[in-house]
Order: sequence, then structure tokens, then C-alpha cells
Amino acid sequence: INTGKLFVNGYGLFKVGFVLGGYPLTDQMITKACTYAVNPAASCWLQANKTNFKGFWFCGNNQIVNEHYDFDAIIAKAYLHADAVVEASLGVNFGGAKSFEMNIGAFGTVDAGMSAITGTYIEGHLGANAMAKIAYKNGLTFDAKGDFSCEYKICQTLPFVDDVCYEDKKGCSINFGYDSSTYFSFSLEGPGTFQGCPTK
Repeated sequence: INTGKLFVNGYGLFKVGFVLGGYPLTDQMITKACTYAVNPAASCWLQANKTNFKGFWFCGNNQIVNEHYDFDAIIAKAYLHADAVVEASLGVNFGGAKSFEMNIGAFGTVDAGMSAITGTYIEGHLGANAMAKIAYKNGLTFDAKGDFSCEYKICQTLPFVDDVCYEDKKGCSINFGYDSSTYFSFSLEGPGTFQGCPTK
């Protein structure tokens, strides 16, 4: 079990984690292996195979966008931060019921804001994630998911009283794939397809 960072000329910094061997995995081992993982579900395959692990698991990502700007024009200040990461993982377990899983995904955020000497300030956030997974245990499965979120806040600072603010949040998510039969879902209730380990 190890983690590391590797700089590749022309491609930037890669962050990796891997597990290799034949022994039960503890939660601490899994946490260490996933130190640099961006995908919230990166540890799920390891958790599902930890009691009879005999194989390998690898996860690596590369930050393809890393733009951070801050502006100060005396009467107003503003910032713009944009980040995007691509990540892939591969796990193979020969212990017990043989298991294979491969994931590839992209995860991005944009944060922006502005404040003025009038006491007005605006903040906004955009988030977008997409991931595809191919797995085999008792049969071949495929799963793809994505979500998008947008939230903002507009406030006015007033003397002697609390700030007056208006804020809102919107989002959507999609999930489709094959697991003995095809499935599809779409929701406007907001992002949520990347929360916790998948049920499929």
C-alpha cells in the first residue's frame, strides 16, 4: 500500500495510490490508499473486497484545470477559482468471488465572487461531475452517472442589523447503465449521484 506524486513533462502532476498483495484490508489501509482520490466512491470497491483481498488496486488523477484569479480595484474586489480533475482507477481481486472494476471520471468546480465598498457582495458556485464504471463479479455491469449543481448568494450589509441575503441552489443528476437489465434515472432534485457507495 502506498501513495505518491509524479510530475510528467507536458502533463503536469499525477497523484496516485495503490494496493498490491494478498491480505485483509483494514479501514486505515483503505483510507491511506485513497489519500489523493477525488471520486467520493473511490474506496467502495476496496471496502467490498477487503476481507479476502488477493490482487491489486490502482487509482491516479491529474489536474487539468487549475486557474485562480483575485482582483482588487479599490472600490471592489473579485475572485475566480476554477479546478478540474480527471481520475481513473482499476481493481482486480482473485480472492473468493473474483472481482474486477474500472472507473474513469471527471470532476470540476468553479467559484466566483465580488464585493463592493457599498456593502454588497455576491458569491456563486458551479459543480459538474461525470463518471463511468465497468465491473464484473457475478456478471458484467456498466454504470454511468453525472450531476450538475449551481448555487449563488447575493447580500447587502446594513449597519446595526444582520445582512440581507437572497440565495438559491439548483441542480440535476442522471444515472444509467446495465446490471442484468438496463436502468435509467433523471432528477431535478439536485446532485446526489456521487454521495456514498453506489447501490448497483
